[in-house]
Amino acid sequence: MPVFRIDPASNVPVYEQIVDKLRYAIAAGVHAPSEQLPAVRQLAIDLLVNPNTVAKAYHELEREGLTRSRKGLGVFVSGSAPAACRKFRARIVAERVAAALDEAVRSGLDPGEIEAIVQEELEKALEHARQGTADSSHATD
Repeated sequence: MPVFRIDPASNVPVYEQIVDKLRYAIAAGVHAPSEQLPAVRQLAIDLLVNPNTVAKAYHELEREGLTRSRKGLGVFVSGSAPAACRKFRARIVAERVAAALDEAVRSGLDPGEIEAIVQEELEKALEHARQGTADSSHATD
């Protein structure tokens, strides 16, 4: 069973969803450097997608330097992948936070109100993460 799910109804192509979910899993430490990723066919079966779709995602990860293919052995996480994936995820988070802050300012909220909202939501997220760590049966999405 994969540690993530894809949404076939999404406007985002399935292979891009796979790439993003694997980047996230690598950033979160689900897949460590030198660890072998699931075989193309197995992941395709688990996700109920065409093996060519998984192969395309794996090729994209390799193009980005996040994985390395070893002929006849499989696909492995590169040593530099965790740091690169964390940097990528941090950039996405920064963009989302910037958009939310822009919306808050344009909505007329004062800096104190914005700070209170951010602090409250951060506390909720940290609590959610602690609960997720305590219950490792949750899938990473």
